[in-house]
Amino acid sequence: IFRLDSEGAGHTVLRQFSGADGAYPHSGLIAAGEMLYGTASSGGLGHGVVFRLRNDGADYTVLKQFAGSDGSWPSDKLVLSGGTLYGTTRYGGAFAGGTAFKLNTDGAGFSVLRHFKADDGGVDPWGNLVLCGGTLYGTLEEQGTSGFGAIFKMNTDGGDYTVLKTLNGVSE
Repeated sequence: IFRLDSEGAGHTVLRQFSGADGAYPHSGLIAAGEMLYGTASSGGLGHGVVFRLRNDGADYTVLKQFAGSDGSWPSDKLVLSGGTLYGTTRYGGAFAGGTAFKLNTDGAGFSVLRHFKADDGGVDPWGNLVLCGGTLYGTLEEQGTSGFGAIFKMNTDGGDYTVLKTLNGVSE
């Protein structure tokens, strides 16, 4: 993780990952005050991590290590609302189709909101979640019947999961 000013000067490395503390942090960071939050798609227990650090690089903390059964390969940007982070894992979970999760910014309160399943709307969440009010919107790369993906919504507690649109790969 690095910092660079808008003119391209002042390049500073804030964090180099060792693997045990995360690897492949390609999702981008979100900022809240002096804290930065992000995911690394590998490392930790081998299935990726959620982390935080100060914007000066200090106080790096792994907030969550995924174990596979609760998700694997968190690769999209987190969403922050109040003191809660929301995100997805591309793989893992009860049906190996990925998960949607929430986690407090202090690392407490982790829960899986959704275990994605092929015959229940689709699998492999891909792309950042969007939060509007109390509803999360996202996309799935593969959908059970068409194979071309889907757009879904669910409440921030995981309830009211609905596939809004199944993509057909022709004009969408």
